[in-house]
Amino acid sequence: MLQHCFTKSEDGYLYCEGNKVQDVMEVVDKRPFYLYSKPQITRNVESYKEALEGLNSIIGYAIKANNNLKILEHLRKLGCGAVLVSGNELKLALHAAFDPTSDAAALFEKGSQSIKVKKYSEALDDLNAAIETDPGLSEAYRHRASILRQLCRLYRKFCLTAF
Repeated sequence: MLQHCFTKSEDGYLYCEGNKVQDVMEVVDKRPFYLYSKPQITRNVESYKEALEGLNSIIGYAIKANNNLKILEHLRKLGCGAVLVSGNELKLALHAAFDPTSDAAALFEKGSQSIKVKKYSEALDDLNAAIETDPGLSEAYRHRASILRQLCRLYRKFCLTAF
């Protein structure tokens, strides 16, 4: 059973990992504030790893869910990958030292999925970000060329002959 970091004590106060939340509130400079538990994050990731044991899987964290650099760095150290959907998220993931080759693969996969549902603009953004992350990702260049040819056919306003 997954242990949770927050508990309510008999004194009526809320505690996080044994720290009285009221005491933390009294020393922070800004409000509202976010209180995270590093041990809880670790427990959560370990639970996912245990559940996925034996499967060919990667635990990917969506940067847009929380862009706190310290949390991102901790997740990377725990072996998580970064799930990206924008150039700014890519910059943050690189700043947190995520492996850019696995991030490029995630962008490429997202771009490929966007192509399937004919979201060409989104696909181009994702593929361009994947190429920027890993210029050696030749399949991304081919997909991007395919999208541009498709757009030429759709709009017939211009013709691209070489890539």
